[in-house]
Amino acid sequence: MYDTQRFRGHRKPTLRVGPANLASQPQLIAPLPSPQPLQPRTSDILHSALTSRRAELLRATDGRLRLRSLSNVY
Repeated sequence: MYDTQRFRGHRKPTLRVGPANLASQPQLIAPLPSPQPLQPRTSDILHSALTSRRAELLRATDGRLRLRSLSNVY
């Protein structure tokens, strides 16, 4: 497609780069990936695991968490 209406008589026609021209060149368009199954959200699982681990640490230290007692958490 040439853009001849905008610059009629002033310039040489310029080749428009747009979806119509890109569609004629199949190497520029990647095939759509196949849909993947939805993954379960792990944030709730991770949150409950961390909460139970924290509660376990609080019970083990009688509620007094010190930096040394948290060193093996990670």
